Amino acid sequence: MKASVVDGIECSEFMEEVVPVQPGGTLYVESARCTVDVRSHDAEEVRVEAEARGRHPERVIFTLQSAGDDVRFQARTEGWLTGLLGGLEVRARLWVPRRYSLAMRTSGGDAHVDGVQGHVDLQTSGGDVSLAHIVGQVGLTTSGGSVELEHLDGAVRARTSGGNTHLRDVFGDVDVRSSGGNLRIDGVDGAVDARLSGGRTSIVFLGDPEGEIRTSGGSVEVLVREEASFDLDARANGGRVEIELELERERREKSRVTGRRGQKGPRLKLRTNGGGIRLGAL
Repeated sequence: MKASVVDGIECSEFMEEVVPVQPGGTLYVESARCTVDVRSHDAEEVRVEAEARGRHPERVIFTLQSAGDDVRFQARTEGWLTGLLGGLEVRARLWVPRRYSLAMRTSGGDAHVDGVQGHVDLQTSGGDVSLAHIVGQVGLTTSGGSVELEHLDGAVRARTSGGNTHLRDVFGDVDVRSSGGNLRIDGVDGAVDARLSGGRTSIVFLGDPEGEIRTSGGSVEVLVREEASFDLDARANGGRVEIELELERERREKSRVTGRRGQKGPRLKLRTNGGGIRLGAL
């Protein structure tokens, strides 16, 4: 990408730069072995403060470029042994306009995002991830570390192969695939499509429960409002199905319960091949 405002600024050990932009752009972040913290502010600019401390900080190169209202930040480490030897800490703090999108690719280090009103696309192969107060769609892929998402107004798509996943106060549909760790959703107003191969699943629905939750290992617990309306289809092939709400047209089999709650509503499908299923009221 051709640079305009900041043309290929490179420095080692420390960077402090400001790039004037208009809201509505995108911040692109590429980092290796770097903890990245992105927050919003009221200024029409992208501000960057990045620093490397410890052993061989001169091998860390920070690069900042801009094109129009988009900004690209990169943190890379010269010499593949530098990060493996330890003793090197790399951190980057970035501030963007409130209405701004983010596309981040990291290969190590934690990632934190707070207060962005735009789409967030984050891919990481290591480190913990936390997102808060996001207005817009969220796409997340991680192969390691825990995931914490809270106060989100928009659809969420998450793919994780390790670590626990915790969502809180999500106003939008949730699509989760996890091959390790527990899934906990403390408040969702939207449909949930969750497929897990291990860990415990716990979901609190704020509206009428809708979606399909499947796990091949671990229990499933779902809490709904007393006045919620939905059609239930729950089956546990490795445990009990406990329904603590009265259902109409209820039908019970050895490991399956179906029925309707309230007026005709969305469908809630629960499946587990290990552990039990519990459906209760808030």
